[in-house]
Amino acid sequence: MIYYGKSYGTCGEFVQGNIDDCEYISSYKIDRYSYAFLEEQSSDKFTYDLRYQKSLKAIYKVLDYFNLDKGILKNLSLKIHSNIKIGKGMSSSSADITASIYAILNYLNKELDYDILSKLICEIEPSDPVYMNQNIIFDSINGNIKEYLGLIEGFKIILLEPKNTFDTLNLRKKKDYKIIRKRNEKYTKKAFMDLKRGFNESNLKLIGQASIESAFLNQDILYKNKLDEILKLSKEIDCYGFNIAHSGTVIGFLVHEDFDTQDMKKIIRKNKELDMYKNIEELNLINKGASAGIIKEGGGLYELYKNTK
Repeated sequence: MIYYGKSYGTCGEFVQGNIDDCEYISSYKIDRYSYAFLEEQSSDKFTYDLRYQKSLKAIYKVLDYFNLDKGILKNLSLKIHSNIKIGKGMSSSSADITASIYAILNYLNKELDYDILSKLICEIEPSDPVYMNQNIIFDSINGNIKEYLGLIEGFKIILLEPKNTFDTLNLRKKKDYKIIRKRNEKYTKKAFMDLKRGFNESNLKLIGQASIESAFLNQDILYKNKLDEILKLSKEIDCYGFNIAHSGTVIGFLVHEDFDTQDMKKIIRKNKELDMYKNIEELNLINKGASAGIIKEGGGLYELYKNTK
């Protein structure tokens, strides 16, 4: 039998920064995903790809939480399939970890509430709450949920992606990282307040404005090329705004669902100021959390599993 967990990625964050000396994020999910597959096998040894050490740690943490011996894994194999790009700030690691946890919970026929799940995941690394079924303000270091925001609809995302990547974990090692976060706290609080009001009023323009505020506050931490030009373009095309990956490289324009993506591509590619953004994609908003199930032979998901190395 093959058990799976599925988790979506993100396109950066609406807002990220300090509130009362604690760092919070609020992100949204997109239609890019990770699957973790656990298959029962005749072997007496747990097999997995060495690239996915974080997924392995996540599975072990679940076993430890339920006081289960690791020997329970001896007849299983672990595979990961993901179409989330790495090193871009799109929550690729968070999605892999979350999918792996959901797969092992599915195999064990057990559940974890969001509070426990949050803490387990953040013990591995600072993470996005991609398992949640709504938007939240989240302490990605300690795994604490500060506030539930609900859901927002009515937009899609135009992704701008440069060639370069960035190791998220290195960002917090910068000597002045905490100093800058502290210095920006007053303005970050305003961005979070605008974001909350945007959700409360279902006001996408206000959510976009909060995201822009946070993007510019982040410039002293991880600089984005031509952000003024991005702001100018967002006004020209009359979108809701844009957000960035605060610890990555991508930018997302928040546009109406009927927005013509091909026209957007033409405009950006004609703008020599933005020629570093080589890849432009349309992404869809996902308003649901992580999931799990069992794969039946012959279906599309079975084929995906068989083609995963």
